[in-house]
Amino acid sequence: MEAKLYKKKRQEEARRLEVKENLKRYQLEKEASQRVRQREEESKKRPPPSKEQLEQLRLRGAREQARAKEAALLKEKAEAERKARIDRGAKQAANRVKVKRDPGRLTQATGAWEEREAVRKKEEEQGKEKGLFSGRGVVGSAGYAMPSWRQGV
Repeated sequence: MEAKLYKKKRQEEARRLEVKENLKRYQLEKEASQRVRQREEESKKRPPPSKEQLEQLRLRGAREQARAKEAALLKEKAEAERKARIDRGAKQAANRVKVKRDPGRLTQATGAWEEREAVRKKEEEQGKEKGLFSGRGVVGSAGYAMPSWRQGV
């Protein structure tokens, strides 16, 4: 007996929930149809656009189309420049000369240094003391003058 009552209550509750859902759905549909009717009435009340307004709309559409075309052309131009730059880089990479690395060149003497050394050796052989490195130091370097008060000390 209790099982029958329990089952009956569950059925009534399910029916009640179904009725509530149907009511909500009906209210939403009614609100939507009212909104549609209001829009239709407003559009009927609104006067048709004048020739000036239609011309403004047409001009605005033409300007937007021109901007879109210009943007597309700029994009194509940028893409073409990018491809050309990539092609140039590929050609340059293909034309590069492969040079063997020479770390010894960093420790080699320069041509000017070798010339100085040759002059120095030649002067040493002749017994002269006139070269870049003479007995008095590097040619052209200034010496320090002795102050007069210190000369006698």
